[in-house]
Amino acid sequence: DKDEKSDKADKADKADKDGKDGDDDKIDTAATVLEIVMSIGALLGVILFMFLFLFVPTWAFTALEGALGDVHIENLRSLFEGVLRIIIFVGYMAATSLMKEIRSTYEYHGAEHKTIAAYEAKVPLTCANIKDYTRFHPRCGTSFIFLVLVVSIIFYSLLPLNSETLAGYFGVSVGVGNILRVLFKVVLCPVLVGITYEIIRIAGKTDNAVTRAISAPGLLLQRLTTREPNERQVEIAVAAVLCVIPADERAALTAAIDEAGGSGATATVTTAS
Repeated sequence: DKDEKSDKADKADKADKDGKDGDDDKIDTAATVLEIVMSIGALLGVILFMFLFLFVPTWAFTALEGALGDVHIENLRSLFEGVLRIIIFVGYMAATSLMKEIRSTYEYHGAEHKTIAAYEAKVPLTCANIKDYTRFHPRCGTSFIFLVLVVSIIFYSLLPLNSETLAGYFGVSVGVGNILRVLFKVVLCPVLVGITYEIIRIAGKTDNAVTRAISAPGLLLQRLTTREPNERQVEIAVAAVLCVIPADERAALTAAIDEAGGSGATATVTTAS
């Protein structure tokens, strides 16, 4: 009887071990599939970005030039393409804000902004404190992208990168010149982004009429890309903020949250750590 019970116990242990190994294999497979899907999604996102914001405006202006015939409008290319990019960007944001899943993401976006505002105001990061702060932030990524689009109009207007010049210089067709122009823009993107970053950094730290004017369009656009969050979303935002600040400052903030009554975020951070 003892031997029989021992055999059953061994079989049960083996089955349990095999089950756990099987679960681990399934988790590893799922993680690999997710990584592949995310990589494909990122690649498609880059392709879509280049198509919408680089190729479509270029082709649209070329088509307009062809439709106007002898009317010379090449000097307006950068302005036309820049305005079209802004229209595409704002339209995209407006369309996604109507989707239920994305609307939830925008609520988390609002929670992030409110939490950062409370953090910069140096108040304990509790839900009661955070809810009183604005969901609009001058250094938001949405504002940054919008400002990049605006600065690009001026930036590319100052550069002699028209398709006809490139086509003549390289001895190719205007169609190929359009593609070369897009490629030159891709190469110059880091310069454009660097200039814009410095502008938005200064605008976020300085308060005067000029910086307020620079920040105003981006803040207005955030009415589309942020929503008022619920308490749980604020707690998650607090946990995220606490995870990315220095350990000594995190300890002080966590203590301040606990002393002020807490928001549930400190437990999340402790678990994550």
